[in-house]
Amino acid sequence: MNGGSIHSADAPAGIAQGDLTTAYNAAASRATTGAISADLGGQTLVGGVYTSASTVQVTGTLTLDGQGDLSSAAR
Repeated sequence: MNGGSIHSADAPAGIAQGDLTTAYNAAASRATTGAISADLGGQTLVGGVYTSASTVQVTGTLTLDGQGDLSSAAR
């Protein structure tokens, strides 16, 4: 690591854990948009919740297209 701070078992780490849990639960409660392949390189995905039967990697450019909907921005 070059610069920055490592937070393990302190207040910022606890906040990050809570935020991660909230994000996971929000995604898990939504209906699946569709399945994705194991390699997302070269693909364009629109907003939604995607599932995969295996691990996923990105070996090229992955485009996330919000289609002009500001509420689709990553948060």
